[in-house]
Amino acid sequence: MLLIVVVLAVFLADTYAQDTIPQIGTNTTEELMPKLNSTFVKLNKNWSFKLIWDENIAREALQEAIQEDSMEADFVIYRKKMFSKSLRNVTTMEEKVERALREPLKRAQRYSCILFWSRYYYGCNGVFYEKDGRDVLSVACLYRKKLNIGKESPKLAE
Repeated sequence: MLLIVVVLAVFLADTYAQDTIPQIGTNTTEELMPKLNSTFVKLNKNWSFKLIWDENIAREALQEAIQEDSMEADFVIYRKKMFSKSLRNVTTMEEKVERALREPLKRAQRYSCILFWSRYYYGCNGVFYEKDGRDVLSVACLYRKKLNIGKESPKLAE
């Protein structure tokens, strides 16, 4: 019985270690903002003209991208996507972000009537890092009404 508990503990520790993101600012980890601000704005303006960019929410979106379910918002889009290293020289970071968010934003359109008719503040951010010989992009967008901070958030993930 003790052996089973030890094996389970080692397995869980290994799984946790595999899913952690390297610290921002290291050679292998790069924050997406502020370089990709225009990309996030362009992607979101495609489905609602009433969305307003908020730098504070963008900083919180970075925390959400690093640790899923860490921030509260009225609406959350999260995506972690792996890319082969062969795409590194072929695609730009903007194209990778668009690829990562394309499907979650399509799925979010069923909720877009909520965002479309109301004035929501939003911010997007994420990190790009290397893991096991592959490039990984972890990105999140948070949407909230300024008055409704702390509400339960419907979450769209992979």
